[in-house]
Amino acid sequence: LLGGELTLGEFAEQVDRRPPFVRPVGGNTDDIVLTIEDLGREKVYELEFNKLGLRDKPFFRNLVRKKREELILSQLFVAIQDTVTITREEVEEHYEANRDAFMTAPVINLAVMTFDSVNVARRAAKQLEEGRDFESVAVDFSIYSGSETGFDTTGFITKDKAVALFEALWETPIGSTAGPILDSRRWKVAKLLARQDPRLLNLEEATPMIVERLGFMKADVAFAALIEDLRSKASIAVNEEALRAVVLPALQ
Repeated sequence: LLGGELTLGEFAEQVDRRPPFVRPVGGNTDDIVLTIEDLGREKVYELEFNKLGLRDKPFFRNLVRKKREELILSQLFVAIQDTVTITREEVEEHYEANRDAFMTAPVINLAVMTFDSVNVARRAAKQLEEGRDFESVAVDFSIYSGSETGFDTTGFITKDKAVALFEALWETPIGSTAGPILDSRRWKVAKLLARQDPRLLNLEEATPMIVERLGFMKADVAFAALIEDLRSKASIAVNEEALRAVVLPALQ
């Protein structure tokens, strides 16, 4: 690759670093070839970058320095988090004091037909009003679907995922339909399949979230105290003569 190579060991190492959902499956030649091509492109970019001498440019060295500082601080914070302990009493106290934070959001599950034309959407809605079943109308009228049914299902979604559809169907009986409604630049006709009202998570359900939240809060306090302590102990000497010699570039 432009004078370099991608070894089998590098390939295996890079594959192990990839998230499971993009990792090539053993025995799937196509997946392996695509991964090799992807890693090969990355290698080519790196080789070209080095060939042009960009690694030694001030802008790059500055970026590396900043990234190094960020990684050091983040790993320092993680190390502090690992030392934090959360008691059962703290969890229970936080739960009782913040019950509103553990209310689930209202969600609905919809079947949705999609149309390019409002007139076609109106014809489909008219068919539903006349008593025809949603599935057959979707097959005849809907122009887009990820399945052969003619409609898509949303799974349980919160209001922010489809505001207009949610508002139209939230308080209606299961099986109700609504539309045409303009949503994401397409006309939709939807059917309410299921609804889950808001509810308070019990203590056991909320515990993992509370432990994570309290752990972060405690670590944040400990981290700030550590940084302040390190600053107070650090002796910084300023070379005034060197400082006066510095010439900053003029702003454009």
